[in-house]
Amino acid sequence: MPVGPSSPPCDSISAKDGTTVPSEPCASTSDMNTYNSRFSSWQKEDETYHRNVSVIAIAAAIVYLVSSLLFVAKLGMLSDGLLLGGVFTLLYGIGLGFVVQDNKYRFVSVSAGLVIALVLGYLKFIKPQQAAEAKKKA
Repeated sequence: MPVGPSSPPCDSISAKDGTTVPSEPCASTSDMNTYNSRFSSWQKEDETYHRNVSVIAIAAAIVYLVSSLLFVAKLGMLSDGLLLGGVFTLLYGIGLGFVVQDNKYRFVSVSAGLVIALVLGYLKFIKPQQAAEAKKKA
C-alpha cells in the first residue's frame, strides 16, 4: 500500500478540535521495501537453519535409539532412559522439520519418524515376547 497524499497516514489519533494527527511516523515505501527484503532473506536463512538442526537432531535420535537397543543387556536401566531420550530427541527433530516450508522435507522427516517408531516398537516389545513364547514352547 503506497504511502502518500492519496492514502491515509499509518495510525491516526483524533484531536479534540476534530483534526487527525499521526500517532507515529509513517514508514516510507523504500523503508518498507528494505524491511521486506531483509525479512525474506532472514526467513530463508531461518528455514535453512531449522532444516539443518532437524537433520542433526533426527540423526542423533537414531544413534541414541540404536545404542539403547544394542546395549540393553550391558546398560540395564540406563538403556530405557537412553531410549526415552532418543524418542524425545526424535520428536524435537520432527517438530523443527515442521518449521521448514518444504513439504517434501516434512514428508521425509515424518516418514523417518514413523519408520523408526515402528522398528523400535517391534524390537523393544514384539521380538522379546516372541522369544519368550518360543522358550515356553521348548
